[in-house]
Amino acid sequence: MNKNTLTGFLLIAVVLIGFSWWSQRQESQRQAAIAEEQARQDSIQQLQAAQEQVVAADSAALAEQEARQLAADSARTFFAAMHAEEGQDVVLRNDKVEITIATKGAQVKKVRVLGYKDRFGKPDVTLIDTMDQKMAFTLPANVNREFVSTSDLVFTPSAVTSRSATFTAQRANGTAIVMDYELGSSYMVRMKLRTEGMNTMFEPGHKALTIQWQDTIRQQEKGYTFENRYSSLTYKEFGGGTDHLSETGGDAETPEEALDWVTFKT
Repeated sequence: MNKNTLTGFLLIAVVLIGFSWWSQRQESQRQAAIAEEQARQDSIQQLQAAQEQVVAADSAALAEQEARQLAADSARTFFAAMHAEEGQDVVLRNDKVEITIATKGAQVKKVRVLGYKDRFGKPDVTLIDTMDQKMAFTLPANVNREFVSTSDLVFTPSAVTSRSATFTAQRANGTAIVMDYELGSSYMVRMKLRTEGMNTMFEPGHKALTIQWQDTIRQQEKGYTFENRYSSLTYKEFGGGTDHLSETGGDAETPEEALDWVTFKT
């Protein structure tokens, strides 16, 4: 074996040893990368499992809370009316105004003044719509010492005509809260709140009726400041005259008795 041949074998050996070392290093790096990715996937799965446990625990707690609430509500005076399915809205209309009344709370949901254009030139003027206003009446019942709010009840409409409707929230024993709506030939709609068979259900000597009224007045005029300046809020006690009510805060003269009507004038 000559010198060149020996040199060739040595070079081949070096190449084989180097390639083997490089291959082992690459395999080690690949295995390390696989192990790292597997560890990452395991961490993700553990995190997801922990999150699922938290969600399951929250769901169970919420279900338990709802069950307790349902059990507590079942003793309420108007349990059936509180959990009844809402019915179709009732629309009262004449040639001047259209009023939509929702069965939930038997409260006015939408009002459109007909025959006029709004400040954008569109036909008819929408005074309130959906969430613009809420009105609820609260009656103190001596059963379970609870307060019954009409906003929590689903009413059943009856005797519906184009200008009138009766809304009734019924109890199992035949007692009921009834709200009668009647639209005249102009813009005034009258609502009467009455009860049937509930004389013994109220706190003795309690003569006050709580009215909760929230109203977001829409801008109707192009001049916002001018519109505010010439707007007013008034109330009228039964058998009395019309008095001014503060638009910006409480009013010491606000009557504690039921109001015959409340109007917002622009």
